[in-house]
Amino acid sequence: MPTLVASLRRTPPVSDAFHELRYRRALRQPLQVSGLLTWHGGMAFEREVREPYREHSRVTGESLIQQREGSAERSVPLRRAPELRVLFEGLAALFAGDAEAFTVLFETGLVLAPADTGLQVAADSDADHGNIAWRLDLAPRDSSLRNRVPALSFHGHGQQARCLVLHQSNAQTLIVLDSQPLPEAPAVAARPAARASRSSRVAETDNAALQARIDQLCPLPGDAGSPGSSGN
Repeated sequence: MPTLVASLRRTPPVSDAFHELRYRRALRQPLQVSGLLTWHGGMAFEREVREPYREHSRVTGESLIQQREGSAERSVPLRRAPELRVLFEGLAALFAGDAEAFTVLFETGLVLAPADTGLQVAADSDADHGNIAWRLDLAPRDSSLRNRVPALSFHGHGQQARCLVLHQSNAQTLIVLDSQPLPEAPAVAARPAARASRSSRVAETDNAALQARIDQLCPLPGDAGSPGSSGN
């Protein structure tokens, strides 16, 4: 893992266009926004949503300062928003190419596969990752964070991260780092579950829709899962 993570190191400031899909049980369709994410180094970020509304956010230290067009600015302490803390800590370690930060903050698992075959190979710190598709699975070591945000996974190819998936107890978020418009979502067949509760059926549908999107946009080995898929 250290070799792969080091190869992802970038020099701030770094800006990436993004698309974000939020799957929430209360929504019939995922909420999609797009914009620009900028990393200034460390835990300093700016996030500008441009569609379908305009919103500017910045992370400074332990707070997120957010302002939507036409609304007052508000401050959110990261300790009150565990999903944001996990997300930005993971992104900071990724952009810095800091494998040590990953292992201090998260339990880690790495899956590698030759990009042209899709066949899984062992995670090897000495491997040449130039033609390798990979998935880095993370679970917060802090138990209070892990209860709220069980897992975060990064998906990429070679020296480029393309997707990240944030798993929460009641929601899932897929972020795609790409300036091109996203293709139409694939159809997901409904799964009969007569004995399941409505909330269980909704959760299963959301998970299936999310996995279909991951397979479409981030064709990587295995499912988006928890750490321990392969070696650390």
